[in-house]
Amino acid sequence: MAYKYKTNAKKSHEKAAASGNRFKPVVCKKRMFGKPCEHCNAVAKLSQSDDEDDKKIAGKCRSKSTYYMNVVDMEGKKTNQIYGSGIENWRELVENLPDEDGEGVDFTDPDKAFPVLLKRIGKGLGTSYSLKISNKSVVVPAKYLKGMYPLHKIVDILAKGDEDLVWTPAQGKNKFLVLPPWGKEADGEFFIEVFYHWNVDLLGAGEVEGDDEFGEDGGDDDFGDNAGDEDFSDDFGDDNTPEDSDDDTPEDSGDDDGFDDDGGADDADDFEDNDVEEKPDLDTLDKKALIKLAGLKGIKLSDKAKAATVEKLRPYLKKKFEDVPW
Repeated sequence: MAYKYKTNAKKSHEKAAASGNRFKPVVCKKRMFGKPCEHCNAVAKLSQSDDEDDKKIAGKCRSKSTYYMNVVDMEGKKTNQIYGSGIENWRELVENLPDEDGEGVDFTDPDKAFPVLLKRIGKGLGTSYSLKISNKSVVVPAKYLKGMYPLHKIVDILAKGDEDLVWTPAQGKNKFLVLPPWGKEADGEFFIEVFYHWNVDLLGAGEVEGDDEFGEDGGDDDFGDNAGDEDFSDDFGDDNTPEDSDDDTPEDSGDDDGFDDDGGADDADDFEDNDVEEKPDLDTLDKKALIKLAGLKGIKLSDKAKAATVEKLRPYLKKKFEDVPW
C-alpha cells in the first residue's frame, strides 16, 4: 500500500531538540495565530516583577506545547482518535525516528508501522511513563488512513468537545499506532503543535465563580485500564517477526510486553515547572485557608462549595488538589 505523505524525520528531530498542562487551557493567540494575547501580556509583566511569587506564576502560566497526532488505540476502541502528548513523550517518539545515519525506525510508515508501547503509572504529579517502540511491524488498514483527522484544523476540531475523539492512555499498558502525516498541509510532520496557557486564573483573576457540582462524586479522574483482551490481528496482521525483521527494527528486549519492570523514568509529562512548591498539610488548614489556597491554585469554587462545612470541603479539595502542580 503506497501512501503519498511521509514523515520528515530530520525536521522532527530538530524541533524536539529546540523545544511544555491541564486545567482547562487557553489557546495562545500570539503563538498560534500571531494576534495580541492578553495572557502573554500578563505573563510578561509578572516575569519582570521583583516579587518571586509573581515570577513563579508567570512560569506556570506561560504558553506551553501540546503535540497532537492521529492514532489508533490497538487495545481499546480501535477507532481513529487524536492523542495530545506532553513534551517528554513526544520527544521520546521523535528520538525513535531515523537519524542522519539511518538508525531508527519510521513508526508512521503505513506499510511497515511499528506500534508504540506506553506504560502509564499513577496520576497527577505521581504519573510516570515508560515508552518504547514494538519490535513487530504491521500494515495499517486503509480504513484508518482514510479516517485520519486534518491536524492543521485541530483547534476547531477540539472546540467541538467530542470526548470520544481524544485518546488518553489508560493506567497500565497501552499499545497504539501513530499514523502518517495527514495531507500536504502537514509538511512531513506526523504531529501538530498547539500552544496553551495553563492556570490562567492565577494571572490576577482570583476566585472565579462556576458550577463545580460540589457535593457530587464527579467521577474518578483516574483513567482505568479498559483495554480489551481481543487480539488486533483481524485488522493488523504482523508483517514481520523478530527473526526476519529488517536491521532498523528495534531489538527485542526479551520482555514479551515490551516494558521494563521498573516502569521507566518519571518524566512528569505534563508538568515542567522547575520551581516546585511544598504541598501544605491540608488537614491542618481551616476553611478560610482552604478556600484561599483553592483560589491561588486556580480551582473554581461555587457558592455552594464555599458555604459547605470544612469537614465536607476538605475531602473535596483534597481530590481536586491531586492534579495541581505544587
